[in-house]
Amino acid sequence: MLGIHFDWSPQAHAVVDGVRLTEEERACSRVLLLDHAGRILASSDRKGELDEVFRLPSDAADLGSYAADGVTVGYALTPGYETYRGLGWFGCIAQRESGAGAGRARGHAA
Repeated sequence: MLGIHFDWSPQAHAVVDGVRLTEEERACSRVLLLDHAGRILASSDRKGELDEVFRLPSDAADLGSYAADGVTVGYALTPGYETYRGLGWFGCIAQRESGAGAGRARGHAA
């Protein structure tokens, strides 16, 4: 039996850290990589990874945005590769409005 362990954490963090935001935007935003069920796989603030669920609307399309409770959320289904359709993961940015408090931007309540 052959087993391989791949720690992809550095690559996942490179994705969320590589999103181009101004310092002002970065201060009030969370950049997330979500699995098909909304579980946070990687987060720009490193919080909630693998144990927090960020809920997108139940009718979420492949690409969209919404605003709720002082937070604007934009999301997109990640592409696969060539003929591979991917795993149904989403890239997501949740951004608090200016003056909306210091708490983390959270997902839509289900």
